[in-house]
Amino acid sequence: MSTPLSEVLDGRRAAEFQKAARALLKEPLLLAHGPYADELRLVRRHAAELREWFDRNTGWALRVDAESARLGRTPGTLTDPTHPAREAARARAPFTRRRYVLLCLALAALERGEAQIALGRLAEQVVLDAADPQLAAAGIEFTLERRDERLDLAAVVRLLMRYGVLRRVAGDEDAYVSGAGDVLYDVQRRVLAGLLAARRGPSLITAEDFEDRLAELTAESALDSDDLRFRAIRQRLTRRLLDDPVLYYDELTDEELAYLTRQRAFITARITELTGLVAEVRAEGIAMVDPQDDLTDVRMPEQGTHGHVTLLLAEHLASAASPVTRPDLERRVRELAAEHGGFWSKSAKQPGAEAELTEQALAKLTALGLITRTPDGDVAPLPALARYAVGETVVRQAGAPERQGAGAPGRQAAATPARQEASAPVRQGTGVPGRQAADAPVEQANAPGRQAAATPSEQAHPPAQQAAGTHPRTEASAPVRQRTGAPGRQAADAPVDQANTSVRPAATTPTEQAHPPAQQTAGTPAEQAHPPAQQRAGASSRHGTGAPVQHASTPPKQPSPPQPPSPAERKAQQS
Repeated sequence: MSTPLSEVLDGRRAAEFQKAARALLKEPLLLAHGPYADELRLVRRHAAELREWFDRNTGWALRVDAESARLGRTPGTLTDPTHPAREAARARAPFTRRRYVLLCLALAALERGEAQIALGRLAEQVVLDAADPQLAAAGIEFTLERRDERLDLAAVVRLLMRYGVLRRVAGDEDAYVSGAGDVLYDVQRRVLAGLLAARRGPSLITAEDFEDRLAELTAESALDSDDLRFRAIRQRLTRRLLDDPVLYYDELTDEELAYLTRQRAFITARITELTGLVAEVRAEGIAMVDPQDDLTDVRMPEQGTHGHVTLLLAEHLASAASPVTRPDLERRVRELAAEHGGFWSKSAKQPGAEAELTEQALAKLTALGLITRTPDGDVAPLPALARYAVGETVVRQAGAPERQGAGAPGRQAAATPARQEASAPVRQGTGVPGRQAADAPVEQANAPGRQAAATPSEQAHPPAQQAAGTHPRTEASAPVRQRTGAPGRQAADAPVDQANTSVRPAATTPTEQAHPPAQQTAGTPAEQAHPPAQQRAGASSRHGTGAPVQHASTPPKQPSPPQPPSPAERKAQQS
C-alpha cells in the first residue's frame, strides 16, 4: 500500500529521470565542468534506467563516468544536412567543407599526441596529414599561410573545447591567428575516445560512395529473426520521432508504415513517458511537441530581423498552392522590407540583402521540416507549414445579425467563412498536421459544435433561459476551438450540446400561439416573439447540429385519438 510520502518520492524520482533524459537528448555529451554539471549528476543517478531505455528503444549506447556522460546518438536520417556543426563563437556560422576535414584531421592528430599539446604543434600535424594525395585530389588544401586557414583551425579548436576534448591552459586563439602567440591545451582522453558515435570503426569501411560509407558506419548487425527485425524497425521509428521535427508517413517504407500503424500508441507513449513530449498525430504524419518549448536547437518564431523574415515567409508559403521560385521569394522579401523595414536592422534594408535573408529563412524552414527544395531549386511547402497560415480577417459589428444562407430561412449557410475577431487574426491550417495557434480559437463551418439553425424570431429575440435539462451554454466570447485535421475534437473548455441530447422546443397549439400562457418552456414561438425582460448577458442558446428547431409556421402536432385498452391492459386493471 502506497503512502503519501512514497508517492511524493516516486513523483520526484520520475521528474529527475525525465530531466536527465531531456538533458542527454539536448546535449549528448555532458561534462562535469560544463554548464550541464547538475544534469550530469542526475544522469549518473539514473544511469542504469537510462541505459536500458535507450538501448531497447533507440539502439543508442550510453557511457557514463565521473567526468562525463556520452549518449552515442546517431541521427534518424543520415543524409540530413540541415543541422551542421557551428562555431562556438557568437556568430555560430555553420562549418564549411574544409572545416569538417580539419576537424577530422585534428582528432586524428590528438589521438596520436600527448596529454598536452600546443596549437602550433597541432597545426603542424594537421598540415602533414592534409598533404594526403586523396585530399589534394578532392580539392582540400591546408598550408597555414593564409589568415582564413588559421581562422578555420581556430574555429575547429574552439568546437573541441566546447565538446570537452580540449581544455585551455594558457594563451589565446586570437593571438595565434594574428601570429603573435600560441596556446597550450590539456587533452581529455576519455572524452576524445567516446566522441565518435558509430557501430563500426571507420578503418573497417570499404564502401567508396559517401552515403554508403555513412550507412556502413551505423549499420546494424544481421537481422535473422522476426523479433530482431521488428525491434530494428521500432528503434528506427523512435530515433526519427526523437530527432526529426515531423515524421511524414510518405517518407517511410511500407514495412515501417505498417508497423507504425499498429504500434503508434505504444511508441509515442514510451517517448512521452521518457521526455514529456506530446504526440500530435495528423493525416500526413506525427510531430512530438514539447510543451516546455525547450528541447530544440532551432526555434520558430524567433526574435530579431531574421526571425521576423522567416515567420513572414512561412505565412506567405503556407498559402501557396504550388512550389514557389527563388526569385519570387526574394521579390516578396523586398516587399516585406518596404512594409516592415522600420523594425529590421539597417543591413537588412540595404539593396541586395534580400538574397541572404531569403537563404537563412529557407534554411531554418527546411531544418524544421516545413518546406522542401525541389530538384529545380523551387520551394514547396510541406503539410506542417499550415500552422503558420493566417486566415482573412472579417470585421463584424457588435450585435449585428449573423449572415444567412440563401434558400434556408434561419439557417446559416454551410459555406459561411469562419468568424474571426478583428483584433486577433486566426492562424488556420489548410492542411494537417498544422495546428491552430492556441491563442486564436476559430469556429469552423462544418465542425461539430456549430449552433443549429435558429428561427428568425430566435435570432431577433434570443430567449433568456433554456428549459431545465438542457446542457450548459457557452459564452459568446468563447467560441469552440478545434484542431485542424481532427474533426469532432473540441477544446475541453468548450462544452457542446450533442444532437442526441438537445431539447427541442415544445410544439404549441394554435390557441396557445394566439394566447400564450404565463409560463412556457424555453424555445416556444410565443417566447421567441416576446422574450422575457431579464436575459443572461453574453449567453446564446445552442442546439445540436442534428436537432432542427421547429418554426412558428410549422403545423402543430395533433394528439392521437384515444385507443380502447387492450385485453392485457384490461386484465391488468382488473387485477
